[in-house]
Amino acid sequence: MLTRPGALVALLLLVSGTALSGCLDENLIKQPELTIIPGAPPGWGGTANTSGIGTTVSDRRSGTTSAYMSNAFQLAIGTVTIVQAIRADDYRGKRVRLSGWIKPRNVGNAVFSGLWMRVDGPGTTLTFDNMAGRPVSGYGDWRQVSVVLDVPQSAIGISFGALFQASNTLLVDDLRFDVVGSDVVSTNRLDAPTSSGRDSTATVVAYERSNASPVNLDFEGLAPIGSETASWIIENATTLSTADPTASLDDLEPLRAMVGSAHVVGLGEATHGTREFFLLKHRMLRFLVTRMGFTTFAIEASAPEADDLNQYVLFGVGDPVRLLSRLSFWTWNTQEVLDQITWMRQWNSTASADQRVQFRGIDMQYPSASMDSVVAFMHRADPTFDVDVLTAFQCLEAYRNRGNVPGRPRTEYAAQSADAKFNCADGLATTMNTVRTRGAAVAGYQAALHHARLVQQFEAVAAMSNSTLSNRLRDDAMAENVAWLRDQGGANAKLVVWAHNDHVTRQTFAMGAGLNARYGADYRALAFAFGTGRFNAVRQDGTTLGIPQSLNAQAVPSRSIEEVFVRTNLALVLLDMRKTLAGGAPAHALRGPIAMRSIGSAFDANLESLYFVQRIFPGDFDLLLFVRGSTASTLLPYRN
Repeated sequence: MLTRPGALVALLLLVSGTALSGCLDENLIKQPELTIIPGAPPGWGGTANTSGIGTTVSDRRSGTTSAYMSNAFQLAIGTVTIVQAIRADDYRGKRVRLSGWIKPRNVGNAVFSGLWMRVDGPGTTLTFDNMAGRPVSGYGDWRQVSVVLDVPQSAIGISFGALFQASNTLLVDDLRFDVVGSDVVSTNRLDAPTSSGRDSTATVVAYERSNASPVNLDFEGLAPIGSETASWIIENATTLSTADPTASLDDLEPLRAMVGSAHVVGLGEATHGTREFFLLKHRMLRFLVTRMGFTTFAIEASAPEADDLNQYVLFGVGDPVRLLSRLSFWTWNTQEVLDQITWMRQWNSTASADQRVQFRGIDMQYPSASMDSVVAFMHRADPTFDVDVLTAFQCLEAYRNRGNVPGRPRTEYAAQSADAKFNCADGLATTMNTVRTRGAAVAGYQAALHHARLVQQFEAVAAMSNSTLSNRLRDDAMAENVAWLRDQGGANAKLVVWAHNDHVTRQTFAMGAGLNARYGADYRALAFAFGTGRFNAVRQDGTTLGIPQSLNAQAVPSRSIEEVFVRTNLALVLLDMRKTLAGGAPAHALRGPIAMRSIGSAFDANLESLYFVQRIFPGDFDLLLFVRGSTASTLLPYRN
């Protein structure tokens, strides 16, 4: 996740020659200040330092813009990079050259200062050059440099860019990426392919969202998607009349054919705090329940607390305001979700037993209620095992929540010894087996078995110190929990799953990928996106950490989903993205990879461009709902 779009920030990208390097004559190196836009240039990634990389209009070789990389604001010399990745499909068996113009601005102590390129194969780095041993330093005018590599037939992708580990600032402009003949000498620094440290699958995943060829090599920006694509959307999309859940559902009737016979529908969201998303999900739930026979609503929230809310939805037991608070997710503690719960209760009060809708949770981040439920069940099933279960759970005692109060940070559990975590996991597996063998004939057995599994899932996620692997395990767990709910409902069970776009997507390692593996065409994924506007999130800039508030998203990057949908001037639109497969040239740009906003529960407005990810349609999502303007959801106070 992660420039200050639209805001030109004047900064002096210059330190004295003695400040960092101590080796250049500062009487000769004074440079005019640069007017900069911090952050990776469009189409590029790189160092997530607000001032370390970006673009400038002040000094360029041609055009209006060049890229910069700088250590001018660092007390120590760090490594700064810009990077772009492409698939190797069109370059296998060829020799390629990355060339460009660079300009050093008082560059001293240069370890790396120039261009770089790497060709990746299955688990290996096939060829590589980073201009080590020939860095550009000092000061002076623009000069041309290049790196040249062979792309073997086994290549999966090519990564390239500029690399800077030196004092002060390096400018980069007018890059070229060309296929060259064998007469051009390779600059490969490897004697033989070397291990990349990741397996073939991980390498393929890393490049599956990459473009087929480089973009924005001159740093002038990305050309907007053509107006014919906006026209195609207008002709093929369904315009919705309102987000109001109480309005007629007739305008949603096209959703029937889009969902078809699917039994599991994932409703995503680009933020966890957009009011319009919540209202439209409420509308869609009403449609899917009343007109298509869906009977389970499952949300990205802890399962046992959602079970308590389900008692209210089904039977009117408890106070929905308090029960919603006890989900322990501020994202759902809103008036919009409460209104949906109220409607679900109203519907169930008159619906026949086979038409009632349930409120269930699919997450496992708060294990307390599940632990207590397993202990209570074993006390009924076979009290002689009470102590064994309590002993097994002791390893998680410090990390369990107490209502809305979380336990010790999971990072502390991850930092424990491998033996300690193994013993904990082993004890939880024994408890799972105890429930399975001792409680099969006791009422509540299936629920107890599920609770024991939720505790195991929590431990597995908490044990991972690598956040990427931890998140993958969480998605695996949520997919497993959706499958459990469907199994409990029988062959004809129909589920609506509410989670973030990053979870409902079919992208590798996401929950939606797990659901797609299980159900194939029986799973339908719907993404939600918006143009600009406000939403609730925690500020990620460290100023008010942990306190959700209304924040603002203004960026509409060129060649993004948001850009092309904004240009349709449609306020609410639902599009079956599968139509893009036969949509011809106008629809091709929508298939991607194409940038789309992705904000979870935290946001830093100073780094807005980093909150866009590459999507592929209809591979990631079958359907897309676009809201032109976003407003913040209505947060409720917590009630114990």
